[in-house]
Amino acid sequence: MVMQALLSVMMLGTNVILSFANYNCVTLQGSFGIYYKIQQIALFACFGLSNALITLTSYNYGKMNFARVKEIQKYGILDSLIVALIITALFEIFASPIGQVFALASRSEGGEVTETTVNAIRIGSIGFVFMAFSIAVQGLLQGIRSVFSPLIISLLRLAVFTFPLVYIFSLPEGNLWTFWFAFPISELLTSFASYFLLRHGNKKRVTSLIRA
Repeated sequence: MVMQALLSVMMLGTNVILSFANYNCVTLQGSFGIYYKIQQIALFACFGLSNALITLTSYNYGKMNFARVKEIQKYGILDSLIVALIITALFEIFASPIGQVFALASRSEGGEVTETTVNAIRIGSIGFVFMAFSIAVQGLLQGIRSVFSPLIISLLRLAVFTFPLVYIFSLPEGNLWTFWFAFPISELLTSFASYFLLRHGNKKRVTSLIRA
């Protein structure tokens, strides 16, 4: 519940930061709202795979089939990365028509919103691969009964890394495209943290049991 609620917290927090930090916050807020909806396509695909990994991992973990657990981790992460790469490629190719379709709803500053949205899709989608990795790790950790590590990953993705980066990248005036780098950088930093949390979870809940 908390992990899902953080999505709304990120949306609200980013809009609040933009309202204080940038001279042209209306354009960024409008484009961010569009980008957030488009991002859900990749996000829900990753969560779908993550939910499958929870089931597969927990079943084999309960059977104490740790070799199978490690195999699920390997191929689960690989499959998530492949799906994210495909979605990223599609967004990069069709960024302009997608941005134009979604920006039609904006009556004021339509041209600027459309251009900013296209930049958002092209730059933001760079982080989808890192996002897929982190979300896959969340599912794998939940499957081995790790309670707090998945929550930590969500906090890092949606608040701890995101809010400071959003503020920093929203400060430069006149360069609206630079703002969108805050999101892939946040995803990259979170993926590093996710890697170490998965290693720690495996060491504590998988490797230790194998040795026992």
